[in-house]
Amino acid sequence: MSAITWANVVDFDSSLSTVNSNAQTAILAHVNAALNLDAFDGEDGYRTRLARIFLAAHLGASAVPGSSSAGAAGPIVSESGGDGLSVTYAVTAAATSGSSMSETKWGRKYLEMVRTSPTARTIVVLQWPARPRFRS
Repeated sequence: MSAITWANVVDFDSSLSTVNSNAQTAILAHVNAALNLDAFDGEDGYRTRLARIFLAAHLGASAVPGSSSAGAAGPIVSESGGDGLSVTYAVTAAATSGSSMSETKWGRKYLEMVRTSPTARTIVVLQWPARPRFRS
């Protein structure tokens, strides 16, 4: 079995070492069991392992307020220099879409893996609930 550990997640982002151990346990239980193995490359595949790490890092970063994992929501549109260093980010459609996956760099990396996997995209589309039809 290719289950990940919290040490695997911290290898990608050391700031996630501060995530509460109960949260770590819950996150790992979720990502190790809930990911659809057919969406990537099976239980022992490197894409499945990486998807689990990205998803766990996203959930962990979401649990740590002010984590450096959150990243910016959009491209830089303004910068300043000197002692009062300042940066302004554009608000993109992804940032306002209501999807919490776009709120962290790890969630965005996970979504990119889904977008670049024809199998994962197909599974997501096929499992999406059908739109209710109303009779007039």
